[in-house]
Amino acid sequence: MKRFLINLLILIILGCGYHFERSYLKSVGIDNIYIEPFKNKTQERGLENKISNALVYEFNMDKEASITRREEAQAILTGKIISYEVYTVAYGREDYTATGRIILRVEAELKKKGTNNVIWKNELTDQEEYMVSSDLIQTQRYRNEALDRIIQRTAERIHDQISTGF
Repeated sequence: MKRFLINLLILIILGCGYHFERSYLKSVGIDNIYIEPFKNKTQERGLENKISNALVYEFNMDKEASITRREEAQAILTGKIISYEVYTVAYGREDYTATGRIILRVEAELKKKGTNNVIWKNELTDQEEYMVSSDLIQTQRYRNEALDRIIQRTAERIHDQISTGF
């Protein structure tokens, strides 16, 4: 009975299409990359550092491709922050802003070093709402927290798309 259950489990796993797959980067011969600091085309200072740091964190977490110096890299990840917009989306009493929204657009591409061979390229947009308070410092903290969530999700999406080749 025990052997039957083990064989059944193996058949289920194999039958459902589950398999271990090599990473996309490894399949195109990339073992290490350099993440170039992103260019910031907006008026919001510091975004380029936040997104670049978040990307380094994402790639270091899974260790699929190691982060290295430009000289040693097999591929270079570049990008730019295209836009950073802040909107009011909800009002409270007496036209008091109650909720704001941040929209961030980023473009990124990964090229093999020394060539124009683009391995991956995409433009990503993300948004997050935040509360607006009568206290300006509190509102800024809410806005910064929302921006940090957007940047983290964007870095995760870039990493995941590069890792899967989509």
